[in-house]
Parts: sequence; structure tokens; C-alpha cells
Amino acid sequence: MALPMWFTLSCPCGSDKFTAIVHLRAHPTGGSSTQHGGYLCVDCGKVADMGKLIQDHHLRLKKEELKQLEAQIKATSPTS
Repeated sequence: MALPMWFTLSCPCGSDKFTAIVHLRAHPTGGSSTQHGGYLCVDCGKVADMGKLIQDHHLRLKKEELKQLEAQIKATSPTS
């Protein structure tokens, strides 16, 4: 099974909507900037752990693949 080049990640709560956390920074001599601070799930408000979300996605794909293989084995195995 080939993985798509890009895939949508989802939160354990089921939502696939996230908002960026932005830190506002200022320098004592003047000037300001923003710094990316991660993502929050829009629905449940939890901070998204990107590594865990990717790992969970791959695990879901593997479980689906396993189900399909088990169905193939069941369909091709002789009945006793």
C-alpha cells in the first residue's frame, strides 16, 4: 500500500482542525517579531504533539492494512 505524499492529521478527539500558537516577542531596543509555538486543536483545546499525530496516523494505516489482509486470508482459506 503506497502512502500518499500528504495526509491530513487528526487529533485524538477526532477533529482535523488546528490553530497555530504564536508567541509575540519584543526587543528592548525596539522592534518586534513572532515565534511559532506549535498548534492547538480547535475542538478540544489540547496542544498537538506533531510526532504523536504522525505516529497515530501510520498506526491507523497499518491497522487498516491488517484488516484487509485478514479478510483476504479468510476469503482464501479452505473451510473445514
